[in-house]
Formats: sequence, structure tokens, C-alpha cells
Amino acid sequence: MIVGCNSSINFTEQRPAEPPVNIGIYDSRAIAVAFVGSDIFKQYMTNLTNRQEKAKVEGNHKLSDKLEQEGVALQKRLHQQAFSTASVDNILAHVKSQILEIKKQTNVKDIVSKWDAQTVDVYHPMNQVDVTSLLIEAFKPNARQKKSAIEIQKHAPS
Repeated sequence: MIVGCNSSINFTEQRPAEPPVNIGIYDSRAIAVAFVGSDIFKQYMTNLTNRQEKAKVEGNHKLSDKLEQEGVALQKRLHQQAFSTASVDNILAHVKSQILEIKKQTNVKDIVSKWDAQTVDVYHPMNQVDVTSLLIEAFKPNARQKKSAIEIQKHAPS
């Protein structure tokens, strides 16, 4: 017999509870709209237009046509990104360093589109942090596009 022994003592190692893993979610449509109003997009379009004009002047119709098709494809893709739920990974690549800072600032493990149900559903709603507004700001959109990026979130995607 052990004197003074409390049978309710738990002898297993007590580990501090690990904090829940948080995930950042964003509305991809808002990101696409903000991107279109950014200097990043303006510079890209200026470069594309200048390259196409130069190809025309030089008589390089093959390159000119290719660049024109690139512009048409970009317009189609941006439309899908802004009004549907198409991935905006190509857009987010422009603000990669800001994303790292946003993850640190919001204490999230990763940032995913809220339309990526397979990934988002793994996390309890309490572990989801909406980082849409921070991502919008990362692009420094003009006032009109910023307002549109905020407004588009009020509507269902098409």
C-alpha cells in the first residue's frame, strides 16, 4: 500500500495544447478586380501594347498576331477570374512578398480562395481568417477599382 497516493493523478506527460491552425481565405474575384486597377497591370498592358506596336511597325505580323491573341486570352481569363471563381494564382504571384507578410500578420498557415471548397472545408470556420481586404491593398488599386473589388464580394459569382 502506498500512503498518500492519490489514484486520480495522471502520470502521462502533460503537453501544452497546440494552437489551432488558421487558414487565410480570400474572394478571388475581388483580387482580380483590384489587380486590373493596379500599376502592376497597367505596366503589363503597356508593355504588351508597346511590343505589339513595335512588331507591327517592323512588319513582324506573326509576332503582332501572337501578342494580340495574348491580349484577347488575357481579357477572357480576367473575365473568368473577376466574375466567376477561376484561380488567381497568376495574379497573386505579383505580390508574393506581401503575401508572406500577410500570412505572418494574420497568423495563418496558408492562403486559399474561399471558392476552393476542398481545402477550406478541412478547416473549422473559426480557424478561417478572411484576408481579402489585405490582398486587395497589396495591389494598391486605384479608388474606383478598390471600390469595385469590395462591391463584387456582395454578389454571387456567375
